Amino acid sequence: MADERNFFGELLRETLGKSRGEVAGARSSRIAAAAWIARCVGNVESLGTIKDDLPRLGKVLKIRSVERGSLIFGEEQLNPGVWIVRDGSVHLQTGTSKETEIVGSIRSGGVDGDIATILSMPTAYSAWAVDDCKFYYIDPTEFLELLDSEADVARLWMTSVAKRLVSAQARIVTLLGSSVEVQVARLLLSEHSNNLVVVSQGAIAAMVGAQRSSVNRALKEFQRRGLLEVEYRSIRILLPEELQLIAGN
Repeated sequence: MADERNFFGELLRETLGKSRGEVAGARSSRIAAAAWIARCVGNVESLGTIKDDLPRLGKVLKIRSVERGSLIFGEEQLNPGVWIVRDGSVHLQTGTSKETEIVGSIRSGGVDGDIATILSMPTAYSAWAVDDCKFYYIDPTEFLELLDSEADVARLWMTSVAKRLVSAQARIVTLLGSSVEVQVARLLLSEHSNNLVVVSQGAIAAMVGAQRSSVNRALKEFQRRGLLEVEYRSIRILLPEELQLIAGN
């Protein structure tokens, strides 16, 4: 099982390393790398059978409560452990306190920290509690020991990681080769929760590989047509069906 885990680990390390290396330099490039990795973390659907297998993980799972506005783990933190959102929602942010960008979010059922812990690499962003949150938490040392000793759990977790990575890559591929309007529409539809997209415009621009001014123009046009409402660091979708027509879905 160790060989299988190392195979997936090396594959992820190489992929994430390329995503960082290709965009090294500018602040917007750092945001793009962080946003790419943020899109690899799980939600209710991508968590899959891990959620159903929580009882088997009971010997290492702990319950942690984090108050609204509190830091869960910091940017560039090594071995953050595994955080599975039980209740509440989390913002993933990068940058300094003066220049912070929200690059993603996770909610109930979402998992984060496992990839960084498996690869012993620094986190690409910090995680903050948007609400009073409750988590299932696994200590990094106990998590790695569990993967080494329990073949079924290791296979289960590697399957989840691989599915999340493939899903993220597929979403990114669909953004390529289209107009900025189509790319923005597709991104909003893939990132929303209850028609609310909690990602900054700067992060959207980095994620679609477009100038921020072009993204702003697209959003203003969508807002003028009544398709959405641009709010502070979030976008509320008002007419998802119309947005789907633009996206070609």
